[in-house]
Amino acid sequence: MNNLKFKINSFDENRSAWLVEADGQRREVFVPAEVLKKAFITRAWLDRTLFNCAVGHCFLEADVEQRGNRWQATKVWLSLEKNSSNEVFKNFGLELNKPRKGTQAFADLTGLEKVTGKLSKRFLEIENPNKSKSKPDLCNFRFDNDFLEKLAARHLKNANALTHNNLIQTDFTPDWRMVTGMGEASVYETNLTLHHVYGVPYIPASSIKGVLRHYLTEISADKKIIEQVFGNGDEESETAKPVRGQCTFFDAFPTKAPRVELDVMTPHYPKYYGEGQPPADWQSPNPIHFLTVGHGTPFRFLIGLPNDATSNDLKSNLGNWLKEALTSRGLGAKTAVGYGYMKAIKH
Repeated sequence: MNNLKFKINSFDENRSAWLVEADGQRREVFVPAEVLKKAFITRAWLDRTLFNCAVGHCFLEADVEQRGNRWQATKVWLSLEKNSSNEVFKNFGLELNKPRKGTQAFADLTGLEKVTGKLSKRFLEIENPNKSKSKPDLCNFRFDNDFLEKLAARHLKNANALTHNNLIQTDFTPDWRMVTGMGEASVYETNLTLHHVYGVPYIPASSIKGVLRHYLTEISADKKIIEQVFGNGDEESETAKPVRGQCTFFDAFPTKAPRVELDVMTPHYPKYYGEGQPPADWQSPNPIHFLTVGHGTPFRFLIGLPNDATSNDLKSNLGNWLKEALTSRGLGAKTAVGYGYMKAIKH
């Protein structure tokens, strides 16, 4: 059977086989890793995309051969079936930064005029010609809760496998709003850290590690503990040699649909900040819109511990330190004005 078109359902870890649905029947097709590699298709991309692709339902087509009791793919490629206009875009990162052709957002981002102010137009209420208020499509974006739950479960499973089930696992939510990656490159004036594959807001492991280390240094914690957790460079370690940290920090993903909210900051003296001119009342305020993650978005924080005798004591202490750092110092940008403070979620 050639040119078999099927939709991916799940992956059999034991037999390295995709469980697929083809021609109205459930049929197992074996897709060797080297075949996927030749098609420049990665396992992570398949896990993320093939259920509901950003531009429509995404299927895998393949040339297959029957070998014994199963079918084996000898060549694979992608086939897209476009969504109807009523279906919701699934990848927030792509919809925000790389909108589909034919939409007003695409025209805004590719037009000759600057992108300044476009972010507010995509999130604030607009008026239709009939004078009834409505919102752009992006305001009505709905994250896929089912996908996020599966992503969080897979992330936890992988973390447990890497750390031999020796993990600190705590869920936190912003006490008000949180913004990370504000100064990173973006098609807008500001940015929000979105995962480069999944397109969802997340907290990079490096940010969690940096906040916790700064907190422990600030409260003058035992330097040996800090070195054990984070490691040290050759100039800072007691042995004058680089020391590797024994704890593994993982990215924090939302476990449910995140709340993405629009906020604004208004520098009243733009020429003072941008051109070094003295601040003066005749300078025009310049509203700058930016995206934040709102209250009620649960993030799962995971830290892997060393498998030695110090693990139990470190687990208790490190969990408390992480809670204190996130609740009293905050995470991300603009913590001085109340952003980024977290609170633990009780289960």
